[in-house]
Amino acid sequence: MEIKFTNVVYKDVLKDISFKITDGIVGFISSNEDEMTTIMELICTLKFANRGWVEFNNHIVSNKFKGFFEIKKKFGYVPKNPRDYFFHKTVFEELSFSLENNDDIEKRIGDSLKLVGLNDSYLDRNPNNLSLGEQKKLSLAIALSKNPEILILDEPLENMDSKFRTYLIKLLKLMKRRYNKTIIIASKDVDLLFEICDNVNVINNGKVVKSADKYTVFSNYNLLKRSGLATPKTSSFSQLVQKKKGIKLGCRNDINDLIKDIYRYAR
Repeated sequence: MEIKFTNVVYKDVLKDISFKITDGIVGFISSNEDEMTTIMELICTLKFANRGWVEFNNHIVSNKFKGFFEIKKKFGYVPKNPRDYFFHKTVFEELSFSLENNDDIEKRIGDSLKLVGLNDSYLDRNPNNLSLGEQKKLSLAIALSKNPEILILDEPLENMDSKFRTYLIKLLKLMKRRYNKTIIIASKDVDLLFEICDNVNVINNGKVVKSADKYTVFSNYNLLKRSGLATPKTSSFSQLVQKKKGIKLGCRNDINDLIKDIYRYAR
């Protein structure tokens, strides 16, 4: 599915947003969390533009669009604050609600929980009593249970440990490679976006100031600085080596590739 924003304005958060998403893993980054969350909510039709327009496969989307509910089914959304989206008293009810009218609900619920590192012991628990990390995992399980065409994640690694970080990155890469899923990630975690994304959109003061492949974005140190963003650790190291030693290492998003470059020059 092609997603296209054209001169989108939303209240005082987004001033003029234009971009296009066709496939792959696409990142959005901003020093302003409201900007990123608003874009995610506009994509999955929780909000609608005040001006400009959002298109899905060349259909302009509004709450008056006849195909609105069919479009909505194609998205799986993992919000930054999942507690705001829990409406039932048990984990089982939350998951079964999202799978209404689907066959073999119990198996799909069990498979979805297992996929995010939870188990059947959670089924009778109240979602609002879970830890922040568990709530984020539950939200991911709900999104995955629907087998969405497009998975949208807003700060997916907040309150998560390094073990889950490694697992989630592998899972998302697998979903893209094997199942051809489109994955959209909003995060201030530059290392995550540099490692996993194909393309990245940089948002600053309500506008897209750069939309390009990740290597172009994360090697533009002046752009990142002007946008109030950090530089990925591997890029920072390469920049330091060039400044101190005059050695230009490759722009690497994988630490192992960076080590190979260092070894090559050390020899």
